[in-house]
Order: sequence, then structure tokens, then C-alpha cells
Amino acid sequence: MKNPFYPRLFFWDTPLLIYVVLLGLTGVLFAYSSSIQIEESRVAVQASYLRQLFFLGSGLALMVGVSFVNYKKIAEHYWILFAVCISLLLYTIVFGKVVNGSRRWIDFGIISLQPSEFVKVLMVVVIAQFLDKNRDKLREWKTLASLAGIVGLPILLIFLQPDLGTALVFIPMTMAMIFVGGFDVKYFTGLLIMGTLAISIPLWLSYNQMVHSEPSLLIQILSNSFYLLFLAVFFLFVAGLIFLVNLGMRNITLGNIAFFAFIVSIGLLFALAIQHVLLKEYQRERLLAFLNPHLNKWDFGYNVIQSQITVGSGGILGKGFAQGAQGQLGFLPSRSTDFIFSVIGEELGFLGSGLIVLVFLLFVLRMLKVARGAKDRLGGLIAVGILTKFAMQIFINIGMTIGVAPVTGIPLPFLTYGGSALWTSLLAIGLLFNVDMRRYVHK
Repeated sequence: MKNPFYPRLFFWDTPLLIYVVLLGLTGVLFAYSSSIQIEESRVAVQASYLRQLFFLGSGLALMVGVSFVNYKKIAEHYWILFAVCISLLLYTIVFGKVVNGSRRWIDFGIISLQPSEFVKVLMVVVIAQFLDKNRDKLREWKTLASLAGIVGLPILLIFLQPDLGTALVFIPMTMAMIFVGGFDVKYFTGLLIMGTLAISIPLWLSYNQMVHSEPSLLIQILSNSFYLLFLAVFFLFVAGLIFLVNLGMRNITLGNIAFFAFIVSIGLLFALAIQHVLLKEYQRERLLAFLNPHLNKWDFGYNVIQSQITVGSGGILGKGFAQGAQGQLGFLPSRSTDFIFSVIGEELGFLGSGLIVLVFLLFVLRMLKVARGAKDRLGGLIAVGILTKFAMQIFINIGMTIGVAPVTGIPLPFLTYGGSALWTSLLAIGLLFNVDMRRYVHK
């Protein structure tokens, strides 16, 4: 008997498709607007918008193709996908093109691609399949260690490029999938504590050094690598001692104390590594500019201040499409990439940029609907990973243009100029359509 739901395979979620096409076309328009440069009373227009139109068309074709390949068949080969991700990241670190002191790009002559963008999407499938396959073993140490390796290795390689922005998206994306996947709340809390210690300590120390404040005893202890290492070893010793004492007792409270002491120890070790090895000076300056851009407004704080001026100059109705003076006169840096939303704010004003935010909000809510309606656990995990990826990129990119998030080079989905960002966004949407369509099969 013919399956009455089979014809639904040939239809995508219409509202979601409309939002994607609308945002993609808006990206093409502002690729044109942001390419206008006024030089010595002469207006020059680059052809970057034509490239963006090509990226959009080819990306939509990629989206359609991916939507028809059963996501379960893709996920079955998750170890191959993981190997591809690691290989791409290693190749980029060794042979990648150096841009502004970072090796993030592979140059193919006509076009350059950023592998870490593709890795984010591929790793969603890898992590989702691992969590689904080991759903009954998530409390076992062997499973936890395997998951830590699968997640930690690509994050480390992304840090080494260095690409702080992608890592900032990768971490909450992974944690959302782990949480939804049935991970124990205790372990999820431990990851939050570990991440908070690892990131906040280096930033706190750098900020105190920059403002030249009188260092407290705690600052003096944490700023000394020997003392920080000593604290990490001390908490590790306490965790090991309590664990050994509790082997025969099996006391839940003692077990939790040992676990969180271990988490604090690892968090301090990560803080030490980030402070002296992983976090580059320009990344530290970008993050400090978020805390207080006026500390050095002519250097690393310049971008943030100019972005805020650009957004504010648009007023309620804006200056009109392709009429933004801040961008065209060269005051706003990276106007087609990092600060594309600043260009939108200047030219379309509060109402126009608010409309763009509204479309993004509807876009995220529609993805949430797809995630909730997923046919199976694997599809739901993939949808949650993609949803979190987009939500974090939207929040951080728009936030950094108005000073509520650090400047990290994270692209704004569908609007930021560039093939890697647009192709991976459409690839992710193709996976999302894939999950949504197959909930009608064998219902």
C-alpha cells in the first residue's frame, strides 16, 4: 500500500524556507552596499555582491541536495566524518593561508574556504550520533572520556589556528546537545564551572593589568603560574584522596565533592593553558575591548566604538540603502563581514534593523518547532545542535556591534559576506529540512 505521507518528502518547511531566502537576498543587497567606497570624491563599487549571489545560488543547491540524503545514513559514518573534521583542521594549521596572524583558510586560488565553519556542522552529526548510540552508557567513565576526546580535539585544533570565535560557538552548541541528550545534570554543571574558570581567570587578570589597579592577594596568587599550578594540583590531590576514601563507602555526598574538586582542578589547568599558550594577544585585546573599549580607543577599542557610532547614526529610519557615510568613508572596519549589522543599522535605522532581528527571531523559533517535532532522538539532537549554532552566531554577532558581546569574528548567518559562512549555513538548513521531512515517513 502506498504510504500517504511519502509525498511530504518533496516539501520543505515553507516559513523556514522563506526566512532563509529572505535573509540570503538581504545578504546580497548589503554585500553590494558595503562594497561601496568613496575615494577622493569618486565612488567605487566592487563586484563582491556578484560573488555573494553565486554563493547563495550554489548554497541553495547544496541545501536541496543534503535535504534528500537520509540523515541516518549520513550519521552511520560518523567516525569517517570525525576523521574528515580532524584532517581538515590539521591541514589548515599546517598549510593554511595566514590572514592577520591566523591560519584559518585553505586557498584554492579562485576561492578560499574556512574549514572550521564546515567542521561545526559536521560535528553536530558526529556528536548527535555518538549520544544516540551510547544513550544507555552516558554515566560510564569510558563513554564520558570518549565524548570528551571527540569534542575536545576539534576545539583544541580550532583554538590553535587560532579561531576564538568558532570555538565560542562550538562549546555552547556541544553543551546544548549533551544536555538534551540525557547527560547527567551534575556533569553538565561541572562543564559550566570548568569553562567559567578557564575563561574568566585569564580575562580577569588581563583586565586588572590593563587598568593598572592595585593587585589584591587573590590577583597576585592567580597571576603567578606557579601558584595557579599549585592550586590545581591541590584540588586534584583532594579529589583523588576523597575518591580513594569513598571507594568502600560509596557515599553520594563525598562522591560529589570529589567530582567538583576534580572539575575545579581541570578548570584551573585550562586557565593556565589559555593564559600562557592558547589565548593570543590580539584575542585578549578583543575580549578586553568588550569589557571597556575606551581603555585604548585608538587601538583595539576602535572597532567597537566605530560600530556603536555607525549603528547610532542611523536613527529611527536610517540614512537610506547604500547611503551610509561611516562605511563608505572607511571609518567602519570589516563592514562586509564582522560588522555587517552595523551597516544595516546605519542605512535602515532602528526600524529596519529591528525588522531583521524579528526575522531572525522567527527563524530561530521555526527551528525550535522542527527540533520539537523530530521523528527520533537522533534527528532531535541534530536539530538542537543546528538551532544552538545559529542562535549563538546571531546573538554574538549582533551583540558585538552594539557592545554587549566580544568582537570575535563570528559571521552573521546569511548576511555576512563570504562563501564558507553562507555555504555552511545553507548546509545546516539542508540537514534541518532533512530531519523535518522524514518525520512524515512511516509515521
